[in-house]
Amino acid sequence: QATAIIGVSDFYLPRPFLQNLIERAGVRGILDRLYVSCDEMRTKRSGRLYGHVLGDLGVDPGDVVMIGDNAHSDGDMAEANGIYPYVLDRTVRRTKYEERRAAMGTVSHAREVFQGYARQVVGGAEPGQLFDELAVTLYLFVRRLHESATSNQIDCLQFLAREGKFLRALFDAYQDAIGTPDGHRIATEYLYVSRRATFPAVLRPIKDENFETLFRQYRKLSVGMFLGSIGWPETAISKVCQACQIDPDHVEDDFPSSSAFERLLESPEFRSAYDQHRLECQGALGQYLAQARKDGLGRLVLVDVGWKGTIQDHLRRALPGSVDLRGYYLGMSGPGLLQPDNRKIPLLFSYAGPLARCNQTFGAVRELFEAVMVADHGSVGGYALKQGKIAPLLDDQPDELLVYQNHVAPLQDRLLALVKALAINPAFMALDDASLEALAEELHDRIVHHPSAAEVAWHEAQ
Repeated sequence: QATAIIGVSDFYLPRPFLQNLIERAGVRGILDRLYVSCDEMRTKRSGRLYGHVLGDLGVDPGDVVMIGDNAHSDGDMAEANGIYPYVLDRTVRRTKYEERRAAMGTVSHAREVFQGYARQVVGGAEPGQLFDELAVTLYLFVRRLHESATSNQIDCLQFLAREGKFLRALFDAYQDAIGTPDGHRIATEYLYVSRRATFPAVLRPIKDENFETLFRQYRKLSVGMFLGSIGWPETAISKVCQACQIDPDHVEDDFPSSSAFERLLESPEFRSAYDQHRLECQGALGQYLAQARKDGLGRLVLVDVGWKGTIQDHLRRALPGSVDLRGYYLGMSGPGLLQPDNRKIPLLFSYAGPLARCNQTFGAVRELFEAVMVADHGSVGGYALKQGKIAPLLDDQPDELLVYQNHVAPLQDRLLALVKALAINPAFMALDDASLEALAEELHDRIVHHPSAAEVAWHEAQ
């Protein structure tokens, strides 16, 4: 006689979601416990979930019978763990289920569902907004991000300012939609960083510094623009340029090879001010990063739009070598600094590898992602001590905040509502990754190659 009935499931969504399905079927009351592979980070298919369940319950495998309908997962793997398997023949039912699942999981059905949403009020957000198709692209991103973080046992993600604020909202909404319980939820935090705030802090002594992360993106510069890029205030720029007799506003076509840059590097005034400034910035950034939460395995895991991962490269220099740093991105347009403890993982497109095939769709108008993901605060200019803690200094510009409130926030509200709806819609849940990517590319292609006049006007106004 059985003393307990335990549910053991290979399921890609968390326990509450499966519990809801079981409750709808009217059989939730018969289960004493439920173990789901998504939550336990182990599967029946590999056999590892069985060992975990036996250990957690404290029972002997010889006292357990596994009843299921999968010959491998419920039969062979149970037996391999010393459990007696009783495999049901569900061939007829499985065939009907697969036919129904295949119909539900078709791209054409999901497309119809999305087209229906495009004509509806969703989550209070009115239809007729711009770039609705971008919701499918973003849903693909957060689903892949969640799956990768879960499979790699990452329990905390740091979303980078400023585009990361909306990405964080999307990811948290996805976790809410699929019913992730608190004990298995991936924590999210917001890291106030920018190229401008991090670059001065990771500069090396002048004899060792080549300013590579700056010059790989910008070559046409003036001395004033260069010094501003490494975080110097206007007073310091003016003082050094006067001492060197250099025009701070004269733009050089190739600044790194110019005589003005050479004269600057040889200037004692520049060298002295350079060292003082970089050391001050280095200390402030180090204190700020020390406050950032790492995941349970000691990794600092970043999320941002991309495109070369320059901020991540700066943080790699700033952090101790013992910290494993990795970043998830919408896409990568170049490698930047690559090393084993500085991994960069693109989820939609990439300059090389399998995701290079998506460069003409997801990667075609990268600035659109930046425009849509504007935050409700200014750029990070640096760090300062406030109430005993290092806090970011934000360069809030009233005109930028007005653009956000009037033009970007309504668009973000609509996209967020759509992503929530897609996350719980059976038609999208049933799509495998390849099918979802195909649909997202198809819909994203409309934005890239056939934008409406209103969409073009919105983008140009940002």
